[in-house]
Amino acid sequence: MTRGAQTANVPPNGPESGDRAELPQTSPPLATEPLDWKRLFTAFALTPLLAGFYPAIFLAEPSLMPIGLVLSYASTVLFGVPLVAYFDRRGVREWYMYITGGTACSLPTVLLYALAPLPDHVQPFGAMTVLGVLLWGGSSGIVFWMIGIAGDSAVSLRSLFDPVSSKK
Repeated sequence: MTRGAQTANVPPNGPESGDRAELPQTSPPLATEPLDWKRLFTAFALTPLLAGFYPAIFLAEPSLMPIGLVLSYASTVLFGVPLVAYFDRRGVREWYMYITGGTACSLPTVLLYALAPLPDHVQPFGAMTVLGVLLWGGSSGIVFWMIGIAGDSAVSLRSLFDPVSSKK
């Protein structure tokens, strides 16, 4: 048999399609627009700043703020920047992936919290404190996504802190 004879009885859209015309199933298109580096720089500058303030605000532990700032910026440089670069190459723009990434970036802080000797006034390492640190990482991930990824308008400090300003 020749190759033309084998496919003569097969409909053009496949053997089970019959007369209905179906589109081939493809994966959703990747986000091909490059990320705005000004927005990313703003997000990388502000988001770890918030994460460093979380212990001072929510735990009433201002002595942890400098340590939190150092840890959050170090985690951003070591884990956050490569993760965002990976997401950009893959075209990932979904908010829940950035929450997961922020949570993953907080894991080194959890390990340090588990291994480092703690002063007496700091809460002991436990399930609730670990959950709190992981939730702070996830909330930092969504804040990063809102500042650096979501939307298509330019981000400036004025638009972040005065969103109702009159445009002249």
